[in-house]
Amino acid sequence: MLIDYRSLLIALSFSGMTALVSVLVSWLNARRDRYLLFTAIGLGLVSTGLIMMGLRNGRFDLVTLFWPFSIILVGLSFAYAGTRFFLHKSGVRAPVLVGLATLTMFNAPLLMGYWGLAFVAINAGVATIMFLCAREYWDAQHDLRGAELTNAGLFMTMAVSYALNAVATSLTGDWVNYPVNDSWFDNLNAITSLIGITGIGAMTLTLHFSRLAHRHHTEASTDSLTGVLNRRGLFERYAETVEIPGLAVLVFDLDFFKQINDKLGHAQGDFTLKTFTEVMEAQLGDADLIARIGGEEFCVILPGQGRRQAMATAERLRRAFADAALPNNRIKMLTNPFNI
Repeated sequence: MLIDYRSLLIALSFSGMTALVSVLVSWLNARRDRYLLFTAIGLGLVSTGLIMMGLRNGRFDLVTLFWPFSIILVGLSFAYAGTRFFLHKSGVRAPVLVGLATLTMFNAPLLMGYWGLAFVAINAGVATIMFLCAREYWDAQHDLRGAELTNAGLFMTMAVSYALNAVATSLTGDWVNYPVNDSWFDNLNAITSLIGITGIGAMTLTLHFSRLAHRHHTEASTDSLTGVLNRRGLFERYAETVEIPGLAVLVFDLDFFKQINDKLGHAQGDFTLKTFTEVMEAQLGDADLIARIGGEEFCVILPGQGRRQAMATAERLRRAFADAALPNNRIKMLTNPFNI
């Protein structure tokens, strides 16, 4: 054949290392994104295992089988953890359990001398982890649906490839001897992995930069103290030149707010603003929109409400804030009543 299995392994390892460098550089510029770190560690371990496989020069003994495949399984477990962190799923319990299960499934028959069975197990283990990663991206509900589905498809393609390799080996019925990796099916499996790792690395970076851009836009249009929209965010949602029928607008201004800052301190003033925001969020519906348009000025958009409904909503908010548990009675005296 024009390309042998060893050459494909070397190409696959170089592809993984290239993706590793790109993802690691991205993490160095955004260290709070832990999924980049876990993905980079996973790519590094997988690439290391592949390099060890390519350098064994046809040797098949316990050492040359145990270490490369074990390192690859650990690396894939890190990649699975990175996938979960990307989708905001906390904890590494599931990846740790999957990693331990696949390592046991591979190493138990290997140490007992059933190398053919161990080969089936390693392919089944890789297929399982790939499938779990594909499911995570498939179940994702984000704005970047196209890129997430692409990643899901790449992971699933590799999962099917490794699963078929496990089935093909098991059909030979030889559970003792380790199969020679030089058939067209093994080469096809390696090519599928080469394309998959390259594509997943590219899609991961695409998702990262898209999320980063979305995060910056959100931060620019959100009030950092209260977490609601700021003036810019409000005007982006509702342009001044656009007429939107069937909604009401409430504008709130907290009276004597400057005295709270002057007499009780800015920390109490910030607490008052956050408390007022929490009261509004608790009293309003999901379709209603809150924005902070000034220091102590807020705007509320009420879709589908007329004048009377809006006045009733405003009075309900006033009463709820009057009953709020503020830490100092002087705040209540200074902020109630306030203008609507």
